[in-house]
Amino acid sequence: MEHQPPLEGTHLELKMAEGSRKSLSYSWRPNDASSITPKHDESYQQNIVPSLNDVGKDGDTNRLLSMYLNGVDIHPTHQETTMLNGFRSACQAAIDSLQNKRRQMLLTIEGLSLELAGLEEEMNYKGRQLATASAIVAPIRRLPMELLTKIFRFTLQDEVWPLFRRDSPLVLSHVSKLWRHVVVKDPFLWYQIWCSLPEESCRDDTDEDIEAEDHAINLYRRLLQGINLFSTRSGAVALDLALFDEVSENNIQDPTAQLKEYRKRALEDIRALFPRCRSLGICLLRPSGNPFLVGVRRSVFSRLESLRLSLRRDLPSVPPETNIFSAAPLCRCELHTPFPADLRNFSLQHDKLEHVVLGLSAPPNSSETIARDSVLAWRNFIVKCANLRTAQVQYSWYARVNDQHEQPQTAGSFSSSATMNHLTTLVLRVASNGSFADLLRDIDFPVLDILHLSIPRTSSHMIVPLTPRGKPFTESIERNMPYITRLKALCLTRVHIADKDLCTLLRMTPRLQSLSVLKSRIQEATRTTSRIWLEDSVDLVSFLTIKDADNLPEGFNPPVPALRTLRLYHNEHSAKASPDPATSFSRLAQSRYRWTL
Repeated sequence: MEHQPPLEGTHLELKMAEGSRKSLSYSWRPNDASSITPKHDESYQQNIVPSLNDVGKDGDTNRLLSMYLNGVDIHPTHQETTMLNGFRSACQAAIDSLQNKRRQMLLTIEGLSLELAGLEEEMNYKGRQLATASAIVAPIRRLPMELLTKIFRFTLQDEVWPLFRRDSPLVLSHVSKLWRHVVVKDPFLWYQIWCSLPEESCRDDTDEDIEAEDHAINLYRRLLQGINLFSTRSGAVALDLALFDEVSENNIQDPTAQLKEYRKRALEDIRALFPRCRSLGICLLRPSGNPFLVGVRRSVFSRLESLRLSLRRDLPSVPPETNIFSAAPLCRCELHTPFPADLRNFSLQHDKLEHVVLGLSAPPNSSETIARDSVLAWRNFIVKCANLRTAQVQYSWYARVNDQHEQPQTAGSFSSSATMNHLTTLVLRVASNGSFADLLRDIDFPVLDILHLSIPRTSSHMIVPLTPRGKPFTESIERNMPYITRLKALCLTRVHIADKDLCTLLRMTPRLQSLSVLKSRIQEATRTTSRIWLEDSVDLVSFLTIKDADNLPEGFNPPVPALRTLRLYHNEHSAKASPDPATSFSRLAQSRYRWTL
């Protein structure tokens, strides 16, 4: 039973144990004890005789009642009638006494209910006061507004291309009045806008078509509200805009005028943000074209510094709308396209680019000509960027396990040669039957500090060597990769290199400070699956360990003398792994430390 303060009247219901057919309910009005009126709701199953113990204690009365209850066509005598009338009077008196007790108990319950309601109200009031006082003295409120604003800005993602929407300013604004004030007043918390055109899909059923259209309209409304909210609160701050276009296999066949109007308004509001864009990411999914860039002038992107463009695999070619970025002062460009040979069709100001990321792919079993053209395409693209500081290239195709012999060869001479005078970081993830030295042939990097060579995970079963097979290792390095001797950081992931050649390479890198060598090993390979392990080289650990570091001759110079960071990967399943890697690794670290003392 729950106790609530009475309003116009109070109702109390007492239910008997489960299985009983009898219940009692009482109701009263506040401040009127005389209004307590019992309401009986009694029902019994048929052919059920109550126990004599529930009727009375007098033996004669019990026998008399039993006789009339079990008998048929029996009439009481005058004496029996007098006895029953007396019994009735006694029962009525007992009932009256119990009713008085019940009335007093209900009045007591009413008083306790009112008192309990008052206590609960007072507790709630004190709880609100406690929350207010706690919020006032909370440590977060002691922080200066400037520091609190900086903390909130850390909740924003640093990625130029957000993979999914994050509404951290909306979440923060619902925590407290103070936080809402800070969030709303800071335009730098609202400059990241994530827009995705709703998916307009339906089934063959007409009713589901109407339902899908209503759902799409609601999504367009929410999109328009979000664009207006973020663009308004960001003020005049440059925007980071990410655009997605959802594609469905079952589009709405005959959209209504209302849906067309919402779609038009959404595209207009998105295009209105282009002049404020500092960073723009577009995922082009429609084979028919790009709805975001249709009719946009080149001068709109006069403030654009960063561009990320992603194309789907079944597009016929690079959309012509991408040429509108030719006038943008881009310093960072990230392109993901299944058409490596079409990189030459991207109209960009290459001489202003400082950071480039290329994600390329090719169909399985590409011909040698296509593979060679693809390599030439990304080589020529980065060579055009005369002021390039960092470059990352990933080029692969989806090949099956043990299909190395089916993959195209990319080795050979390249007609173009160049010198990248400003490039300091190069990341190359390539799957090819040619070597990395062949891919980077005739390109010099005089100031290159960081080199990361890797094989993509999608092609990790392939064996890609560092230098051409069958040719002297040292000669290939000196001719094709002379800059490797000036590196400060080197990372080789899944690159095929013999332990002897690796030691030779490290003797040629006296300035190397950071080293990571993760080798792959294929086990139980089939045509469709394989188990690929990463392992470190035991010979590498032994090679870098300084023997008898306490008794070294004067002028001793160990391999890689400037080494400060070493990344190793021990695989416990590898048969070639050291039986006690912890001991060998600790001995390596200890010997290098003693030598530096």
